[in-house]
Amino acid sequence: MSIKSFFKSILVICILAAAAACLISAAPVLSLTDVPSENDLAYGGTIPTSYDTYIDTSGMSESEASFIRDNTEVFLDGEAVSGDAGANAQVGEHKVTVNFCGEEVGSYTYTVRDSEPPVFTKAEDLTVYTWTEVDVTSLFEASDDISDVTMKYEPETIDTSVAGEYTVKATATDESGNTAEASATVTVIEQPPVPATEYKTTGTCIYIDIASQSLAYFADGKLALSCYVVTGNAGNHDTPTGNFTVGHKSTNLTLKGQEDNGDKYESFVSYWMPFIGDEYGMHDATWRGSFGGSIYQGSGSHGCVNMPYESAAELYSMVAEGTPVIIR
Repeated sequence: MSIKSFFKSILVICILAAAAACLISAAPVLSLTDVPSENDLAYGGTIPTSYDTYIDTSGMSESEASFIRDNTEVFLDGEAVSGDAGANAQVGEHKVTVNFCGEEVGSYTYTVRDSEPPVFTKAEDLTVYTWTEVDVTSLFEASDDISDVTMKYEPETIDTSVAGEYTVKATATDESGNTAEASATVTVIEQPPVPATEYKTTGTCIYIDIASQSLAYFADGKLALSCYVVTGNAGNHDTPTGNFTVGHKSTNLTLKGQEDNGDKYESFVSYWMPFIGDEYGMHDATWRGSFGGSIYQGSGSHGCVNMPYESAAELYSMVAEGTPVIIR
């Protein structure tokens, strides 16, 4: 007999001996626990894969329990495992099988379910001028820890030809069918008129028209920004008219002054662009809920040009010191 044949014969004898060990009359009688054959788990739960979850060794001697332990194998989705291995289980169906002495004695299905809805990380309101195109998808963002998210919007488009407030609702759905909803308001306001001035085609300037309460910034003869403003309170704190220049630019400061009744006031602004010393200038006015119209007639500023925050920030980023300021 060759050496290879000899070792092959020894291997066969060992396998048969192991199988025979499970058939001897001294082998303990196997008893299963009452784990259901079908089980539901929330995502992040634990699929039990320890042998004693499924095989009852209570009442057995230590030698019998040891025999059970040595001859039991647990498989999760076809892979041999030990201990509890379900914390990282993916959403879906998983199968646990228990083998004793090479024979399947139990089969258990665990369905891991995702019951948590997506989370909105962005749902922002938006204010635009008439005839401005609005991408409603840019208003929202949602995420899910487990799967991709599908978004739906109602309405999908907004007709900005008419001023008014429009509500957009977004629904985020994950792959398990869980949903979350959020809404945002799109406020459409009338496009401010562009003042008819010779400067708009000949150079760079800021043109402020008190009658229409509008501001336009022309860069190299092209309109770069326009918005409604609130100028000085008419007849009391009128904004000076004439030709000026942007003296300097500052951020994050507090404007101080005195009311007509003698009370002092302090107003924090993020963007300050004065055109007459540090007394008159253009700045954001977050305390105002609206701009334009006839607000300046009775509820105007102390002479400065109040701007919406976004417009002031944009103008500040573009305008240079020394830029002409024409107020009519």
